[in-house]
Amino acid sequence: MRNIFHYIISVLILTLVAEPRPYYWRDYYGALPSDAIGFDGIYIAQVLYKDGLLPGSLYPYKKQAVIECCGGKWNRTEQIKVLCDTDNTFFWEETTTNDLQGSYLTDLVVGGYEEKSELYIGKIFHEGEWQISKVFPPLSKWRGFRGWWINGSLYGSEVFHILKYRNKTNCIQLYN
Repeated sequence: MRNIFHYIISVLILTLVAEPRPYYWRDYYGALPSDAIGFDGIYIAQVLYKDGLLPGSLYPYKKQAVIECCGGKWNRTEQIKVLCDTDNTFFWEETTTNDLQGSYLTDLVVGGYEEKSELYIGKIFHEGEWQISKVFPPLSKWRGFRGWWINGSLYGSEVFHILKYRNKTNCIQLYN
């Protein structure tokens, strides 16, 4: 019991002295914030779905997010957040599922959670378009990038681009 108390106090102290982070998630109701993170007309979404918080692709011209869930493609128009940043904090790096271990994990952006596993944010060029979706770490029930085929079924890959940030000590997740 005493160890748990010390752990809780340590976490509270670290939280209070941590530097503010320059990225945050904003609610999306159909109007794209000017500081939203995107490329080629696709933005980084986070969608609350059942017992998970899932990263995906936000298509503002459709006013919807697309996520991989339950073995396929799901279109969502509600409970969407969009990743925002004012300091050009992010970059993409090509990687494989097996690279997702040890010190490599310290610079990855956590995009949510599902099945008791943290999810990272990945992108892949598949069937003529970019997809942003979730990436499971190697030791989880699922592995690697989880996207979708045009017909809506699950598409997985062990090679993908992963979203990283330049300086983890200056980044936190804020909700508005």
